Amino acid sequence: MTQAIIEIFTSVTCPHCPRALKQVKDIEAKRDDIIVVNNIINTAEGSARAKEFGVLAVPCIFLQGSTGEVIGFKEFPTKDELNKAIDAANGKIKLEKKSLFKRLFKDQEH
Repeated sequence: MTQAIIEIFTSVTCPHCPRALKQVKDIEAKRDDIIVVNNIINTAEGSARAKEFGVLAVPCIFLQGSTGEVIGFKEFPTKDELNKAIDAANGKIKLEKKSLFKRLFKDQEH
């Protein structure tokens, strides 16, 4: 089975990051087609990874699945938006950026 990788960028000082991380972890617990990686930007590794993606604010999420497309959110998505993005990353549905993901920004390559 193909698994999408969800990379969430968080900070230990961010008041919104714990809720965002919990939401992503809750989705991971219900699906067997994702792996969540928490990149804490206050660490050397997390900071370096954030630079690769051009992350300027947290929480921030990027997904990559079997399609190879990287999907990024500039605002924290709802559970429904995130589940649809996972399905799109894994090639299960076609992503309709204009109608379904108004908060989705252009794909990033790393």
